[in-house]
Amino acid sequence: MRKPSSGWLQNLDPKRSLAVRLALVVGASSLFLSLVAGTLVGVIQRAEVTRQIGTLHQQLAEQLGEALDSDIASRIQDIRVLAVLLSSYVDADSSDVQQAILQGVYGEYTGYSWLALADPGGTVTLATGDILAASLASKSQLFQAGSRTPYVGLSQCPPVDTRIETGNNQKAMCGLIDFSSALTKKDTRLSATLGARLGISWAESIERQILSPLRETRTVEAFVVDSEGAVLVSDSDAISGRLQLNHITDSSNALGYEVVRWPDGRDYLTGFSVSDGFGTYKGLGWRVIVRELAADALAPATVLAQRTAAITVGVGLLTAFLCAALINRFVRPLTAIAAAADRIRVSHDSTIPVVAGEDEIARVSNSLNSLVGALDDRNRALLLANNSLEARVRDRTVEIERLSDENQQVAVSRERLRMARDLHDTLAHTLAAVLTQVRLMHKLATKQNVTQLADELQRAEEATRLGLQEARAAITQLRSNPVREFGLESALRQLAKNFGNRTGIRMVLESRGTLPDLQNARAETMFRIAEEVFHNIDRHAHAKSVLIELSETSNAALKHVSMHIVDDGVGFDPIHVQDAGAHHFGMRGMIEQAALIDMAFQLTSAPGRGTEVTLSGYW
Repeated sequence: MRKPSSGWLQNLDPKRSLAVRLALVVGASSLFLSLVAGTLVGVIQRAEVTRQIGTLHQQLAEQLGEALDSDIASRIQDIRVLAVLLSSYVDADSSDVQQAILQGVYGEYTGYSWLALADPGGTVTLATGDILAASLASKSQLFQAGSRTPYVGLSQCPPVDTRIETGNNQKAMCGLIDFSSALTKKDTRLSATLGARLGISWAESIERQILSPLRETRTVEAFVVDSEGAVLVSDSDAISGRLQLNHITDSSNALGYEVVRWPDGRDYLTGFSVSDGFGTYKGLGWRVIVRELAADALAPATVLAQRTAAITVGVGLLTAFLCAALINRFVRPLTAIAAAADRIRVSHDSTIPVVAGEDEIARVSNSLNSLVGALDDRNRALLLANNSLEARVRDRTVEIERLSDENQQVAVSRERLRMARDLHDTLAHTLAAVLTQVRLMHKLATKQNVTQLADELQRAEEATRLGLQEARAAITQLRSNPVREFGLESALRQLAKNFGNRTGIRMVLESRGTLPDLQNARAETMFRIAEEVFHNIDRHAHAKSVLIELSETSNAALKHVSMHIVDDGVGFDPIHVQDAGAHHFGMRGMIEQAALIDMAFQLTSAPGRGTEVTLSGYW
């Protein structure tokens, strides 16, 4: 899909608008900080809600423990008063009165499982309520303990076999709290022992009174455990026996709250308190626990955290939009400057808006105006210089065209010289040899020496054949260019191989450097000079081996190239050859060709010591 060339979508492209980029940065930063702040506030709120509700559960546990202890303390006093009252009726014929008193107290005060009188031997003589449970309690230490001193303690369950025989429920049999107090005669002799038992329903009744207001809005459960962790009262059928909770049932912790995982695998916000008695009653070391599912207890914190997050995100977004609007307002002059710069680039309109003030945008505006003015002045100067340069170029073009014609004539002359050298080395030598043979045959014909005439004719024919072969080779060389195609090294290697195969001379070529790069006109000229050296070796040197060394070395930014050809032939006197002048076109041609490519040509030789040719120069 092709992007629109204009419109509000293009203005919102961050790649094209600094204001959009700044707004995105500020907006992202605002959102990030808002999320961080919302998270921190949520954590703080959750901790505060946990503290408040945990403290509430802790206080409920304290209230429930105090209510149980205060009621037990009150009942201790009631049992003592009842024992004193019953002591007034210790005669044998007063049993009906005692029974009536026990029945009246049992009916008036709720929560008792039973009230009973036992003789000094521990046998129950009178009882109200659960008489069977009272008779079973007589087998425990309850009445024996009360016969000595007033007693209050946890109920003792009857033996297992007794419970099975009676078929009564263990919960009803055990009860919760046992009381006992002695009945004495006027002479302080023990006449009977009063015993009483508070059932679990008594504790549940007090629990309902304490927790009912809260249970209208929250789902809380209460538990009472003894100092050993055994569950005495439980709001959950799944919680019984011995309860072990981290920190909650630890004897060193008397008060507090905590989110803890219970045996059912769920987390509960749990408050706890250890009862410390009431008044003179020291208590039994009960631990009252109030719990609520953490998910339910902390639901307000979760809702509050969500609302806080929504508010903080909303504030962050609003902040981002406000910052974007302010940023757009502040960078509007910069946008105008950018638009003016585009106009300068497209239409060469050099008008830059001037922004008032001393801030960075104003300074940029003033600087650009000064810069554009200076550029206009330079452009006008460049236009004048360009017009002058074009006139000079026209003049130079005419001069170059003239020089090109002259160079073309020089190139033609150079090619004529090369062809003259090639003809000198091929046809001239061959025709001279044929002319010599023809003159000799003419003399032999005059003397009528037929045998020698036939030999000379054979030699003349061979010289003519060789001359024709060399002429064809020269024409082939004019048509082909192995240096341009394969490079100087490969061309020399093939030339040396062909020369060795034709003449039987041992040819050795050694090379160093990046010689395949030598494929230009200078390399072609070096190749032609090598050809001339090989021709001279073939005709004059009578050599058995030839060494060709081709090397290239780097010197700063330039390359130094050299070609060194050495033969072990008969050699010659170079001074004699130079004195011979025009008759030695081969030597002169090599020197001229080396000069044309700016390379030094050096020839060293002596009779009987071979010949050495060196060609070197910078590339």
